Amino acid sequence: MASFKEFKLSKAPDYTNLRSWAVHPNGDQSVFEEFNLDDSKLPVDVFFIYPTLLTDKDNTRWNADIFDPSTRSYVLGSTVKYQASAWYSTGHVYVPYYRQAHLRVFRESFWKNGGKEAYEMAYNDIREAFVTYMKEYNNDKPIIIAGHSQGAGHAKRLLQEFFDDKPLFKQLVCAYIIGMPIPDNYFPTLKPCTYENQTGCFVGWRTYKNGYVPKLIEEEKF
Repeated sequence: MASFKEFKLSKAPDYTNLRSWAVHPNGDQSVFEEFNLDDSKLPVDVFFIYPTLLTDKDNTRWNADIFDPSTRSYVLGSTVKYQASAWYSTGHVYVPYYRQAHLRVFRESFWKNGGKEAYEMAYNDIREAFVTYMKEYNNDKPIIIAGHSQGAGHAKRLLQEFFDDKPLFKQLVCAYIIGMPIPDNYFPTLKPCTYENQTGCFVGWRTYKNGYVPKLIEEEKF
């Protein structure tokens, strides 16, 4: 496969355009219809970052092409439908498409030879989506941040950059950081939730086969 430097990235998302959002309150939300969910909303926004879906070992891309129809369909029909839907009746859900890194970057050999750059590219898309969301759509509403797997890795960076010990912290309801490690010293002020109705905190967990922890996770690369 081509090195990351030789790899041609797909067109960048434009988050002022609804086409760059898998789910947006002003866009098509028909993916949730079959669940007959309560459509009433609390005055809360949910910013959801989906997990690694670029997993085909025969796909030599470093980062996903969000404008590829099969990619978009897969995102909507899997993680959006069966994960982001958990918050549909809570508040307005925002799910940005992003040029996520391929699953292979989590292997040390690939991480050191382009994977880190591919992962950074993915975060930059999420960051741009969040900046646009805050500027154009938030209007000072409370925020839930949620992410799974690669999405959780980007979520915790987002929390560190924009919420932890920052003015925006006062708008944080809760963060769901599922499937990635959170070292004890990662957040100076943001703490784990310890009781049911607590706000301004995070919850997280991860599971592996008994006795196995990936080396990159042990080394806290993510």
